[in-house]
Amino acid sequence: LAMKIRRTYAETVKTLNLEMMQVSKEGPKNYQEYWNQSGDYFSPYWWQDEEKRKAAILWLKEEARITGGVSMNRLLSNAEKYEEDLNRLYAIQAIANAERSGSYDDQTFNTLQNALGVGRIDYNEKNHMLTEKDFEFLEEWEKKIVGKKSGYNLEKGWGDVILGFATLMAGFAAKGISVKEAAPKVKGVKNGQKAFGNKGITVSKGVGESSKSTTSTGDVRYRYGNQVAPIGKTYEMSLNPDIYVEAVVKKYGINLKASGKEIKVVIDPNHLKGPGKILKSDPTTIILGPSAFVSEVELANTIAHELNHARSYLKGGLAPESTAYSAGDALEDYIKGGR
Repeated sequence: LAMKIRRTYAETVKTLNLEMMQVSKEGPKNYQEYWNQSGDYFSPYWWQDEEKRKAAILWLKEEARITGGVSMNRLLSNAEKYEEDLNRLYAIQAIANAERSGSYDDQTFNTLQNALGVGRIDYNEKNHMLTEKDFEFLEEWEKKIVGKKSGYNLEKGWGDVILGFATLMAGFAAKGISVKEAAPKVKGVKNGQKAFGNKGITVSKGVGESSKSTTSTGDVRYRYGNQVAPIGKTYEMSLNPDIYVEAVVKKYGINLKASGKEIKVVIDPNHLKGPGKILKSDPTTIILGPSAFVSEVELANTIAHELNHARSYLKGGLAPESTAYSAGDALEDYIKGGR
């Protein structure tokens, strides 16, 4: 039995190595090189390219094999800072058929739990690590997804909504599946109810990461974590808010780049309808109003929020508010000691 197990493992590794050699002939030699590719490889909707999507899952499997697993919490924490982790999230969402939000939100969690539920019952509120076996399972899961073409049409904007919906319905009709049946189902989670809710969950961090948790006792909720001390705001920063903005961006490692373009932050004292905004016609400029400066936390949250919109617009997306709030609130939660 031991010999059989060793032989099976060796055959699996050999198969994976052969796949990686095929992908690596004229391209990246390791997963770090793959995700850090420059140029237009990761262009808007790059995951719709079947060859790129296949390459992405091969490199995700390789990364999980080498590191022991890909932490979804780490990707969420780093997505606003590093575009390579944002693209990892997009790849995983595309493979699992979750909305390509670029955030590890409730919808993505529900979809992954649903997809992996058959093969792995412990992907839950305490375990957010994807292993090599998980990616192999997702690879097979993706082959069974109905209506991918319609989903891609819907992704590209309202101009293709009718075509996308028609293709989706035709796909379901051919398979005898209703729209209600096709929706992801998670045990114990009803439609419209968040998977995380207010349950006092414990979040396990990835390899080499510190672990913080939220626990509950009865109706009492506790959150443990160390808050990040604010910058000592100088007189010069008060006179020149641009210097303060630069300091906050640098402190939290906010990567003001999107789709190969630099994102600039400007201050408009006349913008009074909220802390910040961005225009679809000018997606490389984040505009901050006076209310963004009520605190360091609010400033960092606003920049992360508007940066998410910028990245969506530059990739041809609709810049939904849900993912922007997830991005800003994730950074705020980190500052307040929740991550």
